[in-house]
Amino acid sequence: MERWTGNLAFNASLDQYPGESTAAFIGRVWAAEAHLKVSGKERRGSTIEDSPTSGSGIRAATRLDLGTQENDPRYLITTTALPKEGSHTRHHSEQEGETRRSIDAHAIYVALSELLHARGDMTKVAHWESCDLLDPYECPGSELATLKQYLADALALIISHLKASVASLLAEQGQHEFAANVLSLPTRFPAGHHATAEPTLWPLLPSTGLQEDLVDELIATSKAYEAVGQGKRPIGRLFGNDELLDVMFVSHRAQSAQLALDAFEEERRRLGSAFTFDPIHDRSVCMTTVTEACSLISVWSKGTPLGDAASVAATALRSAFWLWLEDDDRAMALLRIALEQTARIRAWRTKPDASRRLEESPKTTPRDWLEAASLRRLSALNRAVGEFAHVRIGSRWLGARDLIIDLQPRPDGEEAVVQTGRGMALAGVTQLLAREVVLVAETHSTAIAEAFRVALGHDSDSEREIDEWLEYIWSRRNSSLGESTFEGPAVERARGRKSQTSQLLE
Repeated sequence: MERWTGNLAFNASLDQYPGESTAAFIGRVWAAEAHLKVSGKERRGSTIEDSPTSGSGIRAATRLDLGTQENDPRYLITTTALPKEGSHTRHHSEQEGETRRSIDAHAIYVALSELLHARGDMTKVAHWESCDLLDPYECPGSELATLKQYLADALALIISHLKASVASLLAEQGQHEFAANVLSLPTRFPAGHHATAEPTLWPLLPSTGLQEDLVDELIATSKAYEAVGQGKRPIGRLFGNDELLDVMFVSHRAQSAQLALDAFEEERRRLGSAFTFDPIHDRSVCMTTVTEACSLISVWSKGTPLGDAASVAATALRSAFWLWLEDDDRAMALLRIALEQTARIRAWRTKPDASRRLEESPKTTPRDWLEAASLRRLSALNRAVGEFAHVRIGSRWLGARDLIIDLQPRPDGEEAVVQTGRGMALAGVTQLLAREVVLVAETHSTAIAEAFRVALGHDSDSEREIDEWLEYIWSRRNSSLGESTFEGPAVERARGRKSQTSQLLE
């Protein structure tokens, strides 16, 4: 949503007001009545009527002019915002069958943000996954249905604007009929009633998702998908929309599995006879033990902020590990969630009064929880993983990745190992959470706490290692994340406005 909000805002010449929240800005951008048109003189018969289902997906369905001029090869589809008083309260609309309903981008962003920060009713869904293990008899039906709708609506907004963007590119290239066909595509397709094959969802570990027979099946399905792209019918007939979605998903999983296998093979060549799967297996066991123990803490504290934090920390850390296995930077975005909730657990354990005040404030940030938990030394790590948690014009992903690599403790003068930066950050947060699980367990049962201490390997040595890690990260607190990772007109415009603001302040 952030990525396409930025695109839409740039084309609509909308900027975030000083003091305006991100959620309010997103709501205002998507609610603005926009008109998509092609620059240049309209040619008779080339205008396409845009409807809520077949057009750009932007509210106030108007017209998309796909006119051409022989002497001007460029016909840009531009977006011009026409905000009116109270426009932030209007919703994007779409047509579903014969029922017209509204999509509120502001409400979507607020709800998803609350879940990611482990607040509100949506945390019941995280508790269901972390603690109830998706037991159908414990399913929070209302909250789950609402969350599904928010996610589907968020995707509908994105796909609508994506269609408009693709049509814009095609119109620039003079492919007006193709652009019209893109705009005529529906925003939603029926997904069918077949559940996703469970093995395709397993983590990419040698003992699970990378089993040889499973990978062979994934690759076979991937080849079928490639055949469809070549105009062939690998099963002797056309795939239905729902079937093609399943085949496409499995094809993506096959690519991820192949990349993982290639990475292991590269490590095998580098290490030779010393190569073994034992380290990745040990890390998986550690991760599973910590997150399951954390889920038990959540069960004991159900319905409290600490319980919410524990359930979200467990599911976020598990998800971060699974994405880390796929060499996916989004693992760091999930690690930011786990880090915040680990600090929140610690703050409630050590400073309940201060934690209560933070819970009551709508402006509380992850940094506030680190401060309350006496984990200020993690500020550099929080900045780095926090950068991956957003997609904005000024996002500094390359600088954040470099900082994560630099946060690995090492002797002076020794170069940091590029390949192990994210893994080290993941291991560090896992140890922090393990410590909190043990200490919270002590408030319930010393016997269980001792069992956790043994199972999680938490002893005086691990305490010393954590402290050394914190000190090293603190020594990098002034590290810069550098310039924006992205380039283009939107970035140049943002820099220009920043320069103008600085001059005015001077």
